[in-house]
Amino acid sequence: MSNVVQCDPKSVVIGMEVEVVFEDWSKEISIPKFRPKHNKKNNEVNKTVVCLICEIERVINTHHKALDSAAIGVPSEISENEVLAVVILREGEKLNPEELLDF
Repeated sequence: MSNVVQCDPKSVVIGMEVEVVFEDWSKEISIPKFRPKHNKKNNEVNKTVVCLICEIERVINTHHKALDSAAIGVPSEISENEVLAVVILREGEKLNPEELLDF
């Protein structure tokens, strides 16, 4: 479940670009929230990015150690965007990034 903030809930649509902001609940816990990203790029590009992110999440979620995942686009120094994936593991499991990339 995601929390889209700083906009009217009626304006939230599938495929809209968002950026992540973190709200600190304590010294140890930060909660990710999402706000609309103001971008003048072509809407077709945005749909492609959203589809790619959904596919990445779908594949990660098929890994036997993964309980759930979320992927977002983040700015890149090399290209336009990179994908950041956060994975919630099943209880007692450990998973290193290389193992997930090989999967």
